[in-house]
Amino acid sequence: MDSKLIRTSSFLGATLTVCALLASCGGGGGGTVFADALWQVRCPVGLAGCALGGTPHDVFGFDGQDNGPEHDPGAVRTTCTVDSLADGNVAIAFSVSLGGASLAVRNAVVPEGGGTILGTACRTTVVEDSVTYAGQCGSSAPSASQPCQLSTITLDPHAADGPTLQTTLLCQNVTAASDPLRFIRDLERGSPAPRATPAPLRFIHCTGL
Repeated sequence: MDSKLIRTSSFLGATLTVCALLASCGGGGGGTVFADALWQVRCPVGLAGCALGGTPHDVFGFDGQDNGPEHDPGAVRTTCTVDSLADGNVAIAFSVSLGGASLAVRNAVVPEGGGTILGTACRTTVVEDSVTYAGQCGSSAPSASQPCQLSTITLDPHAADGPTLQTTLLCQNVTAASDPLRFIRDLERGSPAPRATPAPLRFIHCTGL
């Protein structure tokens, strides 16, 4: 398991225990969605006229609260829903943002107990430096038609920290509709991890889970 998730799991467990005892955490805790995410938007290797930089984003906090200590400053905004479908599957949507940077996934259909993406409705949207990038997502490796890959989505309604959704996201050559030839980016975990390392994502207290 990812070392950061182990570290945050221990910290978050203590946080939620305190919230349960006090029945409140200044608006956080309880059923408030919690996001734990690391990502960086970068230029694809070899893209002419584009630096490899990009700001690494580290979110660890409840929706509407300040980001956790030792993480990027600012207020966290996050959502997560798991909706049951008539065919027995579930449709997942989640988002996380801090400052002007954000990522979101919608219409990620998986089996009720979690698993790989079904169908072609899944969409990923990423905002970086006021530019919006969007593309189809699925379980296959990134490609021209499906630039974003979600790993197997784990749904654990009985997790120690609270009902938990966990996955990773990797986008390669995802484009902006405003200028798809100029604005081409990758989304990955980011520095200091090697290129093409997927971004780890975890959400706790998703509605419907």
